[in-house]
This record gives sequence, C-alpha cells and structure tokens, in this order.
Amino acid sequence: MQYADVITGYGDVAPQGIQAILGGIGGGAIMAFILAYIVFILLASIVVLGIPFWKLGKRFNITHPWMAWVPVLQGVALVKIAGKPWWWFFYFFAVIVPGIGGLAVLALMVYLWMEVAKKTGHPTWLGILMIVPLANIVMMYYVAFAKAGDPALPTSTSSN
Repeated sequence: MQYADVITGYGDVAPQGIQAILGGIGGGAIMAFILAYIVFILLASIVVLGIPFWKLGKRFNITHPWMAWVPVLQGVALVKIAGKPWWWFFYFFAVIVPGIGGLAVLALMVYLWMEVAKKTGHPTWLGILMIVPLANIVMMYYVAFAKAGDPALPTSTSSN
C-alpha cells in the first residue's frame, strides 16, 4: 500500500480505521445529545406542570404538596385537590386497557379539572380544555393563579 492510498482513502486499511473511529465518536456524540435533550424536556415538563399543582396543593392544604414535583404522584395530588378519595388515583391505570383506556383517562382528567375549577370559583367548562394541547397547560395556570370571579373570563354565557 502506498502512502497516497492511505491519504486519499483508496487503500484497504485506512478508510475502515477512520470510519470506525469517526463512526464511534460521531454516534456516541449524537446519542449523548439526544439523551441530554430528552432529559431536558422531561425536567422542563416536570417544572412547568409542577408549579400549578404546587400552588393548588398549597391553596387547598393537601397533606403533601411536594407530590406536585413527582410525575406519577401528580395524579394523587390532582385527586386530592379535586376533593375525591385518594383511591381514585388508580383510575389513571385504565390507560393500559387497549383502545378505550386512553379515552377513559382523558374523561377522568376533564372531570377532575372541572371539579378543581368549581372549587376555585371558576367556570367548570374550563375542564374541557384538558382535551386541547397547550390550552390545557394555560388552563392549569389560570385555575391555579387567577382569582375567582376574574373579569378576564366570564362565568356565564347569558347576554343580558
């Protein structure tokens, strides 16, 4: 093998060695970036969703408001904030039932957020916004931080 073959990549040994080195470094760097991105998104979503749960937990004096920061226990906190028995949390596991399980959990979320809205003095139809992506997060913050009877959102639809 000539020196020019190694430099230009036409030799048998050099391209395989370079590809192995670059493929290992490049593949590892890409996987590390993807993992870091996933961890960042998960931590950001825990913080974004934890803030309204924490506020509502403090407002309604649930026994363990720190549950707002643990993703699975946010369901327990929501059930307690809505004023339902703690065992209602197990209804969230209906999602494992194929087909109808996801719809059942979605209906449960709408119902529980309607109850939370009612307890905070807001219109119950806000719970329906749990179906709409991104609007559900805005609704959670609105219910958690807006005062009851806030003129920004009318409580009735009558046009007197």
